Amino acid sequence: LKMNEDNLFDIDIAALKRKVINISYISDASIYRVLPDTLKVNVIQRIPLAYLSKFGSEWVIDEDCVVMNRKYCMKVRYTLPVINNFKHASLYSGKNLPQLKQAVELIKLATYEFRNFKIYSLDLEDADKITFVMIRKRRRAYKVIMPRKNLKRMMIILREALAEKKGKYKSTIDLTYSEQAVFR
Repeated sequence: LKMNEDNLFDIDIAALKRKVINISYISDASIYRVLPDTLKVNVIQRIPLAYLSKFGSEWVIDEDCVVMNRKYCMKVRYTLPVINNFKHASLYSGKNLPQLKQAVELIKLATYEFRNFKIYSLDLEDADKITFVMIRKRRRAYKVIMPRKNLKRMMIILREALAEKKGKYKSTIDLTYSEQAVFR
């Protein structure tokens, strides 16, 4: 848009909104005229949820599994978890990665419902399991192996198993045995 050149009424607001929403780091936008001479644009940015492939990577993903270039996103902290070993042909801004839906769901569960669990990395190499490294209550690190289904139920089982755990510290917890936590 050019100031003092473009007519406010000649602007196709719907087309402009489509262009703005197609920017990979924009989740939604509203555009409207404020008479006599203003075009108001409100945008909602996507929030990075995890790095892809390595800590500090240029690629991040949001809760809708949309890939973004980190340098164009809102400021990213290095405390984001990293998602490793997932299958993809190539990464580019705006690409949707639905195969990461379960990993994203697990990160959201740990962030919003299981706040004592801080996930640092997730490995998706196995098609049936998610393996992740977490720290509980800022104390001990655990490697957790769980099925890719019923994630909330698995997190409840994990929380209960850790609350009841007594004895020697074991760093690996396997939840793939009929809803039981096996410490190794």
